[in-house]
Amino acid sequence: MVEKTLIKWLSSGLQIPTSHNIPKRYPAKFLTVERQGGAFSNRIERALIGVQVWSKTSEQACELAYVVAKFLTESEPPQEIRSVKVDGIYEFRAEQDEMGRYQLNIEIIANIGE
Repeated sequence: MVEKTLIKWLSSGLQIPTSHNIPKRYPAKFLTVERQGGAFSNRIERALIGVQVWSKTSEQACELAYVVAKFLTESEPPQEIRSVKVDGIYEFRAEQDEMGRYQLNIEIIANIGE
């Protein structure tokens, strides 16, 4: 499951709390990861994933979204990840949100473990 690998990579590489779930108490900034689709074939996983970037304001979330995009596309990925492509970055706000939120849509191609 590439989502677990992605969560570990983002959390350790950026030193930002990262999870599948929204925490009950919001830290100043955090990331959430959710699979939105993808396929498996010939021991290769092609995952479509949303990475939501949360921060105190929309401006801070926007800036952080670009930091995350740069990290994903320029840093060395974990061994099982073959490639990462950022397909889009956009504001992803809801009226009830207490924080600014942006989303990156990414495509990951990874090896499926034994």
